Amino acid sequence: MFRYVVLVACNLDTACKWVQSNTSAVLDYDIWLTNGRPGSRAASSLTLQFSFDEQDTLEIYVVTFVTYLVLFWIMSHGLQLIKGRAPPERLRLLNVIIVMKTTGIALQCLNVYVFSLDGQGLFFARVLGEILRVAGIEVLWLLLLLLSRGWELYPKTAVSLRSCFIAWSIFAAVYFLLFIFNFIYLFDVLHEIDVFSSWPGYGQLFVRIVLALWFLAEIRKLILREKNEERAAFVAHIGAGFLVWFVYLPGLGVIAMFISQLWRFKIILGLCFLIRSFDML
Repeated sequence: MFRYVVLVACNLDTACKWVQSNTSAVLDYDIWLTNGRPGSRAASSLTLQFSFDEQDTLEIYVVTFVTYLVLFWIMSHGLQLIKGRAPPERLRLLNVIIVMKTTGIALQCLNVYVFSLDGQGLFFARVLGEILRVAGIEVLWLLLLLLSRGWELYPKTAVSLRSCFIAWSIFAAVYFLLFIFNFIYLFDVLHEIDVFSSWPGYGQLFVRIVLALWFLAEIRKLILREKNEERAAFVAHIGAGFLVWFVYLPGLGVIAMFISQLWRFKIILGLCFLIRSFDML
């Protein structure tokens, strides 16, 4: 449903007909359109700025933020239990990822909360939150690719990582540039979940698919090289689990085609946050 407000310089004459007014006047007006009935007892002040398909957005962000806070506490507690020696590099890198994601979600929660009050939000919080989210995803790519190369599973002298760093840097830079371009030309002030609506979004999906194939190839080589059957099975389970994370976004795009516009935003946003939370577990 769309509503339009039209201001026309006219007035009613004695015959109750609209005629053009030639009176010159300066009007000061303040119009604030909201969703629902603001005067209703059942109305919540935190939902008036959201359209029907975006209702409960704030709650989804808050639940996700609490989930990441729990993950952050678990990770911090686990690092504190390692006494007398430095934590493994993979755990420190994972901790950096969780901190980036938690901070990004906190900023996005702040933006959505302010948006629920004034209908505009905090632009700096949204931008910084999105940048931290994308950076966290890219660092997680690096961690997974390094592990698929056998990083910290074999002696460092037996694992070549230079080519991995170079290739990852190129993919990460391309992905970030596509994200920036897509972000600049978005009109949604909350969150863009449909990356299938523009060519930068298609580019981001292509990068994820290429990285998924690369990750799968490295995992396969690592399994073939591994002599220990238990470790090989462990690597296979890791590969299968995170391969799903690599390709979940294209899958959600296909699913979104069969979901009504009234429910698509909330369902896809909730599934995205759910999958991103479980990938940390």
